Amino acid sequence: MSVVRIGILFFAKTRELAGISRGTFTVNSVVIGSDLLNQLSQFFGLNSVRDSLMLALNERYINLNEELSLCEGDEIAIIPPISGG
Repeated sequence: MSVVRIGILFFAKTRELAGISRGTFTVNSVVIGSDLLNQLSQFFGLNSVRDSLMLALNERYINLNEELSLCEGDEIAIIPPISGG
């Protein structure tokens, strides 16, 4: 199985916790969405909000049970719950 480097985008609370707005991450090219979320949460210090996060791959929301085929340079957005007033 090959590995790829992907871009990571952080928003709102995830940006605060990670301390960055974008980063990179190296991961297996084939991965289940929930496994990817677990890896990202642990690596970037997002465990406290992990259960409320969603992921988007190249601007498309993904099902966390979905098997993803990632390519070099793909972009994952880590999206916290929407809040506001």
